[in-house]
Amino acid sequence: PHKTIRYWEGGIKKVERAQQLGEYCRRTVIRTLRGGLMIVPAEHENAANTAMKDCRREAFPVVMR
Repeated sequence: PHKTIRYWEGGIKKVERAQQLGEYCRRTVIRTLRGGLMIVPAEHENAANTAMKDCRREAFPVVMR
């Protein structure tokens, strides 16, 4: 399901309609309505509490259409 993703880019709040594919290191990986992949800053409470030193990439599936 697609949902509205809000994130900050260069001091400007941006909005993108997309599917969330995964999260890591205070980032969210999304697929836009146009089919592009983006990695944007996560904007939820748990993201602010994640220490960068504990950050690691976890595998998540990306299905090509």
